[in-house]
Parts: sequence; structure tokens; C-alpha cells
Amino acid sequence: AGALGCGLITSFGDPFFDQRFQQEIAIQSSFWQGVPATVYAFDECSPAQANAMALPQKLIFFGGWLVQQIIFETGSELPVAGVLAHEWGHQIQFQFGWMGQTEPTVRRTELEADMWSGYYMGLAKSWAGPQMNAYLQTLFNIGDFNFHDRNHHGTPNQRLAAGATGLDVAFRVATGGGVPLTYQ
Repeated sequence: AGALGCGLITSFGDPFFDQRFQQEIAIQSSFWQGVPATVYAFDECSPAQANAMALPQKLIFFGGWLVQQIIFETGSELPVAGVLAHEWGHQIQFQFGWMGQTEPTVRRTELEADMWSGYYMGLAKSWAGPQMNAYLQTLFNIGDFNFHDRNHHGTPNQRLAAGATGLDVAFRVATGGGVPLTYQ
């Protein structure tokens, strides 16, 4: 229960956003075919604890404070889809056994999830210009310099580069005959 802050919530506080978020879950569920997950909203208790997380039990939790923070910082809902795709990237890692932690930090798995996020954004969203920049800015904003902390996710530039790599792979898939890659 402590990991879920103050518990599950049934709404982010805006019925129109709630509907769009449910639509995004359906889009991603279809996109990540073969990698099922159930998505829940939760209350992180405070803005300082804004978070989203994936668990190996095919669960994704998305925080209400995180939604507010992303939209406030970027003026766009698009990065929310990118963060959800990042969490789905962790589901891919769990399913295929790529989540093994042999390093002192989670940086490698986090950057790989950022790459999966960019791949999704490039193929499923394919938005250009300022809106996609909002997604990339979010990746940059959530980077950290806590190199010796086990929860170090990567520097701002590393996170931005990982998402951009995913976008590049998506572009190559889209322009190379439209045949998506397998997870392997």
C-alpha cells in the first residue's frame, strides 16, 4: 500500500481527460499486442511524489499528481501518452526477462523503457513539431543526476536521447515498408 501512496483513484478530476486517458489505454493495449497490462490511476499523496510505475504482475499505476505536473509543464496531454508507453516498455521487459538488475542503478532499464516510449510515440502518435517537443521535453525534465542512487533513471540528456532513438527506430520502420519489429 505504501508504494501506491494514498491509494487508487477513479478519476484524475477531469471527466474529459479521464475519457481520453481510457481511450489512450485502449490504443496502447492494441499497439502493445501480446504484452497485456491493466492500468490504474492512483494518488501519490503529494506533488513531490509524482510517479508512474509498472509491476511484473502486468500492472501499471499512473499518478494523478504526475498527470497534473506533465500538463502544467508542457501545456499538452501528449507526454502523458509517452509516459504511459514508458511503463508499457517495462511490461515488455518483464515479459521477456529483460528486467534483470545486475547494475547498481535502474538506469539501463529506464532508458530502454524511454526508447520503447519513443518507438510508440513515433508509430502510434506521429505528431510533429511543438507537440512532440512537449513529449521530448518531458523526458528531459524527468532526468536526474543521482548517479549513486539505486533509482537513478538517467540524466536529462540520456533520457532525451533514448526517447529520440525510439523515434528514430519508428521512423525507420515506417519508411522501410511499414513492417513493425518483433519484441525480440
